[in-house]
Amino acid sequence: MSGDGSMLPVVRKSNLLIESICKATTNEKRVVIMGASKVRKDDPVGQTYSFHLSEIKKYSGVQNKRFYKDLAEAIVSIKRRDLWLKQESGRFELTNWFSWIDYDEKTLTLKFRFDQSVHEFLTVLGENFTTYLVSNAISLNKAQYITLFELLKSYQYKGNGKKFYREIEIDYLSERLNLSETGYERFQDLRRFIIEPAVKAINQCTDIFIYKVDYIKTGRKYTAISFYCEPSDQIRIALDTQSEKPLPQVEDEQEEDEKQIDLVEFIDEKEKELDAIKAELLKHGIITSVAEKFLHDFSTDQIQKNIEYTLEQKAKGKVSDLARYLHDAITNNYAKSWKPQKTEPQKKPSDVSKKAAQEKDREAERLLNKEQQELERAIAFFEKFDEVTQVSILDEVEQKLTKMEKVRFSIARKANMAHKERTYAFHFKQVLTEKGFEVIQ
Repeated sequence: MSGDGSMLPVVRKSNLLIESICKATTNEKRVVIMGASKVRKDDPVGQTYSFHLSEIKKYSGVQNKRFYKDLAEAIVSIKRRDLWLKQESGRFELTNWFSWIDYDEKTLTLKFRFDQSVHEFLTVLGENFTTYLVSNAISLNKAQYITLFELLKSYQYKGNGKKFYREIEIDYLSERLNLSETGYERFQDLRRFIIEPAVKAINQCTDIFIYKVDYIKTGRKYTAISFYCEPSDQIRIALDTQSEKPLPQVEDEQEEDEKQIDLVEFIDEKEKELDAIKAELLKHGIITSVAEKFLHDFSTDQIQKNIEYTLEQKAKGKVSDLARYLHDAITNNYAKSWKPQKTEPQKKPSDVSKKAAQEKDREAERLLNKEQQELERAIAFFEKFDEVTQVSILDEVEQKLTKMEKVRFSIARKANMAHKERTYAFHFKQVLTEKGFEVIQ
């Protein structure tokens, strides 16, 4: 039940429909799922249904201003999409999801009728059918994740409210996940780029939790995957908060653009601040990898304050090894209760010290330029990947971040800018390097 007391929308479909084959995209699946949630068991064949696209946006969590345009394109393409509908006999019947659709671009409203065969699998359910919350499926951001969720959800009844499992042959799964068109038919790619991120997404977004995955071999070849699951109490808690608000209207594009500009400006300012601190750390003898680790592990205030503290101690003659002392100061936060003293006017530096300072500045600038080149190389690698691979990489980067960083990372990710931020460059390059890409020269 939602926060305003109304029931959250659910989908009920025959398991034969879940086991059917359709090469649908993520948004096409979302359109079908939202449409299926409108069907009731006593509805006659040929019934006309409708929904507003904001209903999909509400449960998907997508904030991209292009989302409505993407959904409109999905509506057109799903009408033509082939559906191989599984029959009781085991045979497959070729049909389409919809017999008629009418989309109003001005009101963002879709009217539609399901194909007769599909309609029957949504109303004449028999004993083998599956029920799930619309939010569980639509919140998943990849078509393959949605398909796997439905395949597992259809076996939940076997656990009688407790733990359950399903073993799926890889060939069978490959066909339903449409792996032939994703380039992930090799077992290693299937595991890394599809199964592992799908499990993570399902655990985070749905009401089932996959606590174990076994990869089964026949001889020297992997032939099946066993998923061990249990019911989860997580039902997109955020929905209770969202449902207290009316359905969102179409955003004013100027307002959305202003938000985007604000986000870009925020990221630019953050990058400048971090670059300045990093340059200062390099100037004082901290190596690049340690400087990046400091920027990840500690606040900019703590780093800056300890730099000032260390320089004051050096001026008093208490520091012999500046880099080592600064490292320890930042790590242990020596400056936690320190207050800077008023500084005396400094003596004019000698020519030797001037040259040394200039050399340090040049070295710091050289290292920053090198870092920028490596980041640009990493960005170029990243942007050549397909969407599934990009999501997998960003997920791995996010796992390496602190809680506060994850908040900022999420904002940047929604704006499709996370991979371009210097803030996360250290982890971004690290993930790509772990995957075998030479981004560091």
